[in-house]
Amino acid sequence: MTASGAQAAPTASSRGHCTTSGSTPTCGRTASPGCAPWARVTGWCVMDVLMFPAVFKEEASRVTGRCATTGAPISLTVTPGGVRGLTPATAALTLAPATGADIREVFCDRVNFYATPELAAAAAAADPDLAVCSVEEGWAIGKRLADLF
Repeated sequence: MTASGAQAAPTASSRGHCTTSGSTPTCGRTASPGCAPWARVTGWCVMDVLMFPAVFKEEASRVTGRCATTGAPISLTVTPGGVRGLTPATAALTLAPATGADIREVFCDRVNFYATPELAAAAAAADPDLAVCSVEEGWAIGKRLADLF
């Protein structure tokens, strides 16, 4: 995922159905008060689309993205209780430390979906600051972050 082509992060006023735009993940949400039903919202990174449904108190958010290596589609539904319907079931993600001046550069551009843990591990091998985790583990981290809001 790159910052180029990424749109502004979702805000309370832009909630709605989300989907991906290129390699930038987006999330599918049910309509929220004051928002157009099924409006698309684009996140800056995978963590956005894993945690924003909890921040915005959404019942379910349909997320689509692409593997950062192969471009293969990745889809899932994010709920308050976890991830459902992950396709492919082997999908993983990378996490980066959020240190530095430009959060999009040091974190968002490096937190990506991968079709398999092996592809994520290859990305982490090329960038020793990255960690690999399952999408479910990424959701749990995102939920803990969302609980801070």
